[in-house]
Amino acid sequence: MSIFRNFIAGLRTLFRKGQVEQELDEEVRGYIESLVEERIRAGMPQEQAIRLTRLETGSVDALKENVRDVGWEQVVGSLWQDVRYGLRMMRKSPGFSAVAILTLALGIGANSAIFGIVYGLLYRPLPFPDEGRIALVHMHFSPQNNSRGNLSVADFVDWKNGNTVFEQVAAYSRSRFTLTGESAAEEVAGAAVTADFFSILGMKPILGRTFQPGDDSAAGPNLVVISASLWQRRFGGGRDAIGRVIEVNTNLATIIGVVGEGFGFPGAHIELWQNVRLKVTRRGPFFFQGIGRLHRGMTLDRARAETNLIGRNIERANSGVYSNLTMPVESLRNYLVGDLRPALLMMFAAVLAVLLIATVNIANLLLARATTREREMAVRLSRGAARRRLVQQLLTESVLLSLTGAAAGLLLAFVGVRMFRAFNPANVPLAFQVQLDWSVLLFTLAISVAAGVLFGVVPAIESARGDLQAPLKEGGRGGTAGTGHHRTRAVLVVAEIALSLVLLVAAGLLLRSFMLLQKVDVGTSAPPANVLTMMITPKTLRKTGIQFTSDNGIISFYLRVMESVSRLPGVQYVAISDSLPPDQGGEDDTFSIPLPCWQVTAGPCRRLPGTRAGAPGRPEASFQRPIAQKLC
Repeated sequence: MSIFRNFIAGLRTLFRKGQVEQELDEEVRGYIESLVEERIRAGMPQEQAIRLTRLETGSVDALKENVRDVGWEQVVGSLWQDVRYGLRMMRKSPGFSAVAILTLALGIGANSAIFGIVYGLLYRPLPFPDEGRIALVHMHFSPQNNSRGNLSVADFVDWKNGNTVFEQVAAYSRSRFTLTGESAAEEVAGAAVTADFFSILGMKPILGRTFQPGDDSAAGPNLVVISASLWQRRFGGGRDAIGRVIEVNTNLATIIGVVGEGFGFPGAHIELWQNVRLKVTRRGPFFFQGIGRLHRGMTLDRARAETNLIGRNIERANSGVYSNLTMPVESLRNYLVGDLRPALLMMFAAVLAVLLIATVNIANLLLARATTREREMAVRLSRGAARRRLVQQLLTESVLLSLTGAAAGLLLAFVGVRMFRAFNPANVPLAFQVQLDWSVLLFTLAISVAAGVLFGVVPAIESARGDLQAPLKEGGRGGTAGTGHHRTRAVLVVAEIALSLVLLVAAGLLLRSFMLLQKVDVGTSAPPANVLTMMITPKTLRKTGIQFTSDNGIISFYLRVMESVSRLPGVQYVAISDSLPPDQGGEDDTFSIPLPCWQVTAGPCRRLPGTRAGAPGRPEASFQRPIAQKLC
């Protein structure tokens, strides 16, 4: 029979089951009767011929089952039959089904949520074309000793001029900008970038344009690119926003383009990018990170070799500023989420262990329920059902339970993913990539089927190989578990306890580490709940004539703020700082402290001869400390 005719015959069997079943019954009975008549013609008595034929062929139902196994449609038909029977068994035991489904929902839901986070952050392709060619360039030198240290404008210019492995290079620095002008003042997260920044990332604007070569020249105009969210919120999504002049940190700037949502680089909530106007003055301040797109065929190792060579040339030309200077290079993805990889993979392993514990637990429940179904299995086996067929049915019931638990678990995973994106605990720039999509659904389906087979295979085999005589002799009474059942359940219980113990020990160690971190002395004794912070960005006040571009104006403004805040009830201390300890910022600069009137000795600090005690700006002679404790 050809494949096509076989397929058509199978469809007829599926959709005209009653007619095909009747034809099969007539065919099987005709075959048995022909065997009996053949033996009678050979001289065998009728009763003996019937008995011998039945012993040879088995029952009519068993023979029909063997005939059905030949076609592909039997697999589909038997699977559909098992699904319907499994659904009836779930309705028949609602308590057992509810416990199993809830247990699986927690285990599978946690795995789906963590997989969505891990895949979204570590493996989902970034929204940048040829992301593998994008790399970050840092500076590492003494005395700063920061493996991801920043570059100054002069360093970036030297790197750009000496570069041969990168197709394009740019520099960027995260910042916060205050928008003023026509609308109310608003502070937004942003970044200062050079001209090739958007070209390197391959980001196209949805309106207007991004920065072009020459926009970062020293004499260039102030230009900004805004995000779609800021465009909608502040400018109503109008096309007339392009070309509009706004105030950014009291300076006039022109909006030249709008980029779509989900860009979020170099921060999770960046809404404004301003062009950097490159003007080399000195080595420092160190505000910028380097980013570049490699030429095709170039590797990170080749880029590291060249950037380190450029770094050595910079060090030789500026020996008083740098020592041991290197310029590390790393991939964009590693820079964004590389530090999170161990923690994410450890969390993924932990929730897999939770699911494994859940499967062992449900396997024990199924073994316990199998004792009440021993007579059912014995009756089906005695009527000619194959043990393989019973195993298939029981595995189908297990997979149905698992898939139902997965459906409930997806709801929990959806809530977990939404909470992660809303709170973004690690302030990950790629949080927008975490979502429930087809990859997560396929993973959920895979682990659901695997879990169903895993916790169902042992109870299915145990039930299908049971003894036929004892359950049938006991009549309608419930069966009792045999020695094999008890041994298998004992093994599963031991495995479940062992897995739970390992997971609990790991959780206890993590909790202990967290508690120890809470007790680390960070150099401050004030209770965190009693310390309140706020971010302030001064602007120009034309009505009062105070210009905050001068040091005196800024100092006057901050003094008034401190005085006003100190009058509030319950306020004990007020201070101004450009960062909060422990400082996670990335702005560096170098400085030196001249010591014109003190000599360095092994003993206490001394006033040099000829200096007057109590001179302005100089301490009294009695204000002395050993040099081992503090430098004079």
